[in-house]
Amino acid sequence: ITGLQASVKIFMWNAQRGTWERMDLKETAPNSGIFRSTTCVLVADARHPGDGNLGSQPEDTIFAFYQDPSNHSDVAIISIKVAAGGAAGVTPPERLVKVEFDKDSYVAGETVTITVTDDAFTGAAQISDTDVLVLTLNGDVLASWDSIPAAAVAGGGANVFAVTYTLPSDISGTLTATYQQPFPGGKTVSDTAQVIPAALENVTGIDVSPNPFSTSVTFSIIAQPEGAVADKLTVSIYDLLGRKVAEVSGTDTASVSWDGADLRNGAYIYVAVVQGGDATWTFRGFVYIKR
Repeated sequence: ITGLQASVKIFMWNAQRGTWERMDLKETAPNSGIFRSTTCVLVADARHPGDGNLGSQPEDTIFAFYQDPSNHSDVAIISIKVAAGGAAGVTPPERLVKVEFDKDSYVAGETVTITVTDDAFTGAAQISDTDVLVLTLNGDVLASWDSIPAAAVAGGGANVFAVTYTLPSDISGTLTATYQQPFPGGKTVSDTAQVIPAALENVTGIDVSPNPFSTSVTFSIIAQPEGAVADKLTVSIYDLLGRKVAEVSGTDTASVSWDGADLRNGAYIYVAVVQGGDATWTFRGFVYIKR
């Protein structure tokens, strides 16, 4: 039979829902080899959660697969994002995807709660994928998760997932939590928070390193809690005759460095004054230059 329009079949698959359906494409003209068809991707909403082609919602990714029936190894695939539109007066619900910290700022050593809200996984026990959630500090990875369990959060629903993490006690800077939806075309969202050092409670000594030194030495407070910083740290350097030869200081810091390259070999006395809160600590010791 010649002069007739042929048809081919394709299969459409919703990457988020796991639903699929067959669609027949009609040849645009006899022997043209070009096949086309049109369908309406209906939106599934609260009234019709199981209705609509592929159970789609805005921002879903739909794949179409075609396999050459004469050569089953030849496969073509395209994908497209579902957007709101079509029937007049239909306003589909927005799909919520976000990640957030439970506070805007933390003190080093505190426990952080990171919450992910994702409508695409409503009712799921967890969200899983390699490094689906990553926590960084000043751009360096602190922790990552391959699974985020569902969480019972006050005022939250079945689309809420959460993890916790205890911060190291000696850090400060900007935290960033990044969530990547684990499916093709998924969104990437992030949130930030600040980490401030713990309040200084006590200073038990000064660490001098290296000692002896050649050109530069660093004076660091031994703080309680670990990671706390001084409001001000001042280190004065004296020769063995009691003459001041140098002084270095810093604010909101746990250490200061001194360059003694212009002094000769030998022993020097340091006096370190640490101020924090309403307290002041003073420490003395020797530092040695050896080249």
